[in-house]
Amino acid sequence: MNTHLTRTLPAAAVLAAVVAVSASTGAVAGALITGADIKNGTVTSADIKNKTITAKDVKDGALNSAHLSPATLAGLQGGSGPAGPTGPAGQTGPKGDPGPAGVSGLQHVVATKAINAGTGGNVQVACPAGKKILGVSGDWTTSVQPAAASISATLLTGSAYGFNDTDSTMTLRATATCATVD
Repeated sequence: MNTHLTRTLPAAAVLAAVVAVSASTGAVAGALITGADIKNGTVTSADIKNKTITAKDVKDGALNSAHLSPATLAGLQGGSGPAGPTGPAGQTGPKGDPGPAGVSGLQHVVATKAINAGTGGNVQVACPAGKKILGVSGDWTTSVQPAAASISATLLTGSAYGFNDTDSTMTLRATATCATVD
């Protein structure tokens, strides 16, 4: 008999037995170990294969926004909803400070004066009591000759000045814009 064969057969038989036992042991162990066999708190993230936990493995309500990444939270943002109804009116606030000075009671006042041919002259115009002059203009009623105008420092009167260089008497006019100024 071949001694090499007699030595190899027992070793091969032992190896085959070990392989058969180890292959069936994993299957048997997987079928025999349940969640009741694992002590609470002993399974760590290192014991769980990455990307194997799914939504059905997570208890409803167990996760909140603190457990989610900022990118995931941003993806959960919905669009803006429709505008809500107008709320009730607020209380009336306190009366404000008085505003700047105002102008009221606008009116135009006209004064005229006849100026003889070849002479100069002026005509004065005054606003009614309580009103001030905002502006004054001077002109000739029947000519395009130049005329000048000015307002007094008190803003109560104005004047028009002109020289009549025609051969006849002309009428010089002063027009004042008057108003109540607060």
